[in-house]
Amino acid sequence: METIEKPRAASLPRRLTVGQGRALATEDLLGAIVGRALPPESRAALTRMFANAPLRPRTAREFKLLPGVGSAGAARLLAAQELCRRWLLPQELDTPLATSGEVFARFRHIGLLDVESFWVVALDPRLRMLHAAVVCRGTRARCLVRPADALAPVLREGASAFLILHNHPSGDPEPSSHDIALTRRMVHAAEVVGVRLVDHVVVARGGYVSLAERGVVAP
Repeated sequence: METIEKPRAASLPRRLTVGQGRALATEDLLGAIVGRALPPESRAALTRMFANAPLRPRTAREFKLLPGVGSAGAARLLAAQELCRRWLLPQELDTPLATSGEVFARFRHIGLLDVESFWVVALDPRLRMLHAAVVCRGTRARCLVRPADALAPVLREGASAFLILHNHPSGDPEPSSHDIALTRRMVHAAEVVGVRLVDHVVVARGGYVSLAERGVVAP
């Protein structure tokens, strides 16, 4: 007779200490948040969701599509997701990214990456960050990005404006001819869909360059 594996209950003690929390597997913590035992495929899917794109907000519908989650579990996951977002990015709710210096201060860490990464930051009308997403990871010398891929998270968030950033692992933030050409294409693509590109900032260990300040992005 074929045996069917039953969903494993989330092994969460009633009084959880820091040490106990660290000892639990990610799948068990997610199951504990949902409040019920989850099938193995749902535990694995939730783990992949948050591990592969931790900054990308998920919707209730995405959670409810997973067996065993349900409406109540989706609501708990959404609440946990929002708490994590606020704790990990505490300044994003209140501080506008109005200047290239403020953008660099917030994202200077990407200048330490070993390969080129292209970031899109969706902004509200006051230029406060709604969401930040990595849309491309390339090599040490190049990252190929399509305007459609860059605009996707902006449109999904309903943003009125956005920033683009990428890093130069070489340590020199001076933009290449490819960087300038891509920026001009992004300006045009943004105009077509009715959003505003605020700036394209190139970040490196040696500092940063704002393509808006260079006149490539129209004010």
